[in-house]
Amino acid sequence: MSKIKSSGIANVKITLGIIIAVVLIIVFACEQKEATNLPSDQDDYQSLQVTLLNRDQDALFRFKGNDETLKRIRDVFLNSKEFGLESDSLGNLLLVKKAMKEEPAMSKGQVFFVVEEMPEFPGGVSALRQYITNSVDYPVVAQEKGIQGKVYVTFIVSKDGTVTDARIARGVDPALDREALRVVYSLPKWKPGYQRGKAVNVSYTVPINFALE
Repeated sequence: MSKIKSSGIANVKITLGIIIAVVLIIVFACEQKEATNLPSDQDDYQSLQVTLLNRDQDALFRFKGNDETLKRIRDVFLNSKEFGLESDSLGNLLLVKKAMKEEPAMSKGQVFFVVEEMPEFPGGVSALRQYITNSVDYPVVAQEKGIQGKVYVTFIVSKDGTVTDARIARGVDPALDREALRVVYSLPKWKPGYQRGKAVNVSYTVPINFALE
């Protein structure tokens, strides 16, 4: 990018950041969930709406606006260490606590994808499926929007059998993806995988199905 407009862009970011901060404070203080329009003299910001979300504890706010406005919102939170942005099924932006969406660091040591003796969940595959079914708490926000589908989660069964480094291999929706990760991290210890008689780190993928009845 050219540096000619850098100062102008910086000023826009600062201005928008201040506006958003003020709106967040106002919304929190009033404890309202209806949409709040951002006051601005610029046409680009007049379409922006900020909605406080009470039903999904992971997502704090929803930003709704035109493409240019949402792009600038992304720029504002680009380097934030505490918050991140995710898109919902309607193309709106959700402000999310970053701790909920950060992927853990990769486990130390070599990771295998196929080994002589693959990792095994206590009780086998059928027990794993049953555990997942019993553990899933279908997010209310996804139910109300009729969102369903199958989330694929990849993780590592480490040498000691613990589940680490879970990530979304193929997602459906931010709320469903987060619930799938939560379930995977709740898995008990596995029987680790073995290669040439030694326990090793093995990558494993499970599908977690979210279906509305």
